[in-house]
Amino acid sequence: MLSQMNFTTQDWNKQVKEYEQNKKILPWQETKKPQIISSKIIKEKDNLFDPILQTYKNKEKETTSQNNEINTLRNKLAMNKVK
Repeated sequence: MLSQMNFTTQDWNKQVKEYEQNKKILPWQETKKPQIISSKIIKEKDNLFDPILQTYKNKEKETTSQNNEINTLRNKLAMNKVK
């Protein structure tokens, strides 16, 4: 009976050590630094679209957006014509 208790105690001890090792932050492991968001980054994201002119600052994005709007308008008009 003592041999069974030793086995379970050793097993339990092993499991506790594994748990502690998994949960511990080791000194040689680097932690990720939080990303610093500056006001410059926020302003760049805010200036992607001009709400007054209703246009994108990026010309490629503006042309793809216009083409998508034209295509959806054509499809809607075609669907209404069929009805």
